Amino acid sequence: MIMTSLKNLHRKKMLCCSAFLLVLGIQAQTTPVTFPWDGQSRNVIVHLPPGYNAANSYPLVFNLHGYQSSAQQQMLYSGMNGTADTYNFIVAYPDGLNNQWNSGWTGVYGSGTDDIGFIDAFIDYMDQHFSIDLDRVYACGMSNGGYQVNRMACELSHRIAAVASVTGLMTDSTHVHCAPQRAVPMMQVHGTADPIVPASGPPLSLSEEETILYWVQENGCDTTANTTTLPDTDPNDGCTATKRVYASCAVGTENWRYIIQNGGHTWPGAISIPAFGNTCKDFDASEHIWFFFSKYSLLGPLSAEEQLSAATMEVYPNPAAGFIYVNGTKGERIQVLGTSGAVLKEVVLSGGKQQLDLSLLKPGIYWLRSETGSSTKIVRL
Repeated sequence: MIMTSLKNLHRKKMLCCSAFLLVLGIQAQTTPVTFPWDGQSRNVIVHLPPGYNAANSYPLVFNLHGYQSSAQQQMLYSGMNGTADTYNFIVAYPDGLNNQWNSGWTGVYGSGTDDIGFIDAFIDYMDQHFSIDLDRVYACGMSNGGYQVNRMACELSHRIAAVASVTGLMTDSTHVHCAPQRAVPMMQVHGTADPIVPASGPPLSLSEEETILYWVQENGCDTTANTTTLPDTDPNDGCTATKRVYASCAVGTENWRYIIQNGGHTWPGAISIPAFGNTCKDFDASEHIWFFFSKYSLLGPLSAEEQLSAATMEVYPNPAAGFIYVNGTKGERIQVLGTSGAVLKEVVLSGGKQQLDLSLLKPGIYWLRSETGSSTKIVRL
């Protein structure tokens, strides 16, 4: 049933994507890679955004599948290729051996399949064969993949700038042995009604709250979170979402926690799989993961100018108070987005410098998206 749903989703996305690329005129590239590691052939699907140019340097996001799933299924289910195409980054979908990751449950800690060494070596492979920014390598994962990115944050903190776990937690053994070399920003997404990985934590695992609070404390953050209820844009999805931001961290980072009330073992914004519980449709997890990742590099938080380097749209002042000026072309459509992805304001430029009144918006972080013909630009405001 799951595979049938994913295949149908794949056909729909291919039709949509094909139409988009015909307009764009530049093909994105999705390539299977076979990588020899530790006496095994490891398989990875690499997706390059449209217009990939080896003369430029691109962020790299690892997206890890769940237990008994696969790279192909995770690519289709999470829909992250579309996010990568919009925001101009590379995605790598690796396959775990026997469709699983050694996230700390396999016998003595450190024994079994060396998935940490595999990812570490594959970062070098990507650096040799593609144009990636080694300071901007990130990892996200679903379920068992979410457990694995917690372990990666512990053991590959010198290579992974930030991580995000969807329906995954941290094993007890990973917790005991975790020794990151630097603060690793963590984003966590979990449903309160997850039937596979309960928020209270399965045996030999931390709970959802214990997992995020470990990283909050490890990163020297304020344990009091700034809580926001996301707009319930789909009242028929059976769930709502709350975002908690743990800020005031020792090195200027944050940790984001999305609590999906009555949410299941699912990826928000993805195709619904009723057997796994409710799928939250109020936000797109892939997009919010990128919003989170785009704030950081291995060197720490990025400046506003560094974030989303594709931001060639001229916007000032930034930071702003009450209004901004946008220099653009006639017919260029500008949208102001909240962190939930909701469009808060939209204008079509008449050309040249144009003032946008933002006085009704509350202080905070927003995103400006510009669309003109085949070009899309994003600016963090």
